[in-house]
Amino acid sequence: MENIIVTGCSGFIGGRFAYYLASHGYQIIAPLRPSSIPLINHKNIRSVNYKDVDKFCEEIKITEIIHCASLTPVNTIDSGLLMQTNSELASYISGWITIGRPRLVVFMSSIIVYGNIKEKILKFNTAYNVPNTYGISKVKVENELQVKCDQIGSHFINFRLPGVIGYGSHSNLISKIIKMMMMPAYLEQKITLTNPNSQFNNIVFISNLIECYIYLSRKILAEEKIKDLSFLWASDQPIKFIDVMSQIGKILDCNPEDYICWSDNTTQSFTIDIKKGKSQGLIPLNTVDSITAAVYDIKHYRRIS
Repeated sequence: MENIIVTGCSGFIGGRFAYYLASHGYQIIAPLRPSSIPLINHKNIRSVNYKDVDKFCEEIKITEIIHCASLTPVNTIDSGLLMQTNSELASYISGWITIGRPRLVVFMSSIIVYGNIKEKILKFNTAYNVPNTYGISKVKVENELQVKCDQIGSHFINFRLPGVIGYGSHSNLISKIIKMMMMPAYLEQKITLTNPNSQFNNIVFISNLIECYIYLSRKILAEEKIKDLSFLWASDQPIKFIDVMSQIGKILDCNPEDYICWSDNTTQSFTIDIKKGKSQGLIPLNTVDSITAAVYDIKHYRRIS
């Protein structure tokens, strides 16, 4: 039975990854702060203190590490603490790579690394433009983990992601709008949005992300041809931003205009180029299907203990 370390199991992406893998027979080691619990409990998820993971790496064979944990601007406005915490997390991962020598390390990064995006189409090689501290910390972690994997001989996969949506998501705009339309009693004021006619594909449904990881990790480990792979991932077939709101309202049988209003101001908008991931055989959901799947997931998912 394979042992996989998944960080961030008390949060959305790490929690969903851990539960999926645990449900499919993998033993999950979940490094957590003492006050945290996994997003979803399972008998195959073992919560441990970060400082105790070293001994597991020494005692059992670690096949993969999936790094989802990070401190974000949603959690703190202290930029120094943000950089320090994310750097410390990377140091933990690097230590576990050295001791456990896993075959594969996966990092969930973010398009925040690009900073102020001016291009109409975001590509992987788009130049960074004054990223904030969080973006800088993500780049730093990407580089540190890739260097460490190269030294040890582990494969490395780096996903640069926009908003990931589904049950457990809370910090990105689309998730907030879905939840607001589902629970109108909590509506304090309408959300003001811009660029109704701009093209939009800047979301990933959590189950599609997990499916892409499963496919790509198995492909890399079987073929042994690709050592490092970094790419952008999002939905396929962009639609107008106003149609995103209409799709959410249609599924939830409500009028989006009761929850949002459109500003005459314009802001920079862009779509995400996912050709690099598709060239590796990954299959995206289109934007409409991502939204539909996420709304259903948030409505019907149940915590399992």
